[in-house]
Amino acid sequence: MITSNCQLCNASHFETIIDLGYHPLADTFLSPSELNHEEITYPLRVLLCMECGYTTLHYIVDPITRYQKTDYSYTSSNSPIALKH
Repeated sequence: MITSNCQLCNASHFETIIDLGYHPLADTFLSPSELNHEEITYPLRVLLCMECGYTTLHYIVDPITRYQKTDYSYTSSNSPIALKH
């Protein structure tokens, strides 16, 4: 989903402040059969709302794709720092 309006103030005037190109989803492990296929990548671009100063991603990956269609490995219970906090 492409961000069209600010989540805080609903403005639609953004400036790109950093563009890191295209990246695969983080913390996603490929199965042996997936190694022979091209990995899906998404744009990693940070926008600045020119009305309120909020920063957001230009492209938001669908939550089902991000957390349910892949073996998303991160949980707070496997982070010693999160557990200590």
